[in-house]
Amino acid sequence: MIGMDENTGKRIDGVAYLKQRIKSVLSMRIGSSVMRPLKGSRLPELIDTPLNATGEFELQVAAIDALDDKENNGLEDFDVDTVKVKSSSDGKATFSVSGEYKPDGKPITLEGIQL
Repeated sequence: MIGMDENTGKRIDGVAYLKQRIKSVLSMRIGSSVMRPLKGSRLPELIDTPLNATGEFELQVAAIDALDDKENNGLEDFDVDTVKVKSSSDGKATFSVSGEYKPDGKPITLEGIQL
């Protein structure tokens, strides 16, 4: 797939574009897109969740649910295996997403997805 980099406006594709699409899906509240009302995740609802073991687990579940909903979230080219969540010193959650990138058929890990 080919798209536009959200920061530079330049063309991106492959794994870089996949990472950008995953970040977009995870940060979008379900129901906020007019054209695709089921696109997004429950993560914005969990914004005030404490980043302890229970909170990290809730964030993991919400992320996996969103990434597994391929039809609504436009991620048909990715099969998620695991999601890891770490809290950063500035109070943000950083996600590491592992799975299979179907165009290559190889496992990949996308790190540093910060919300």
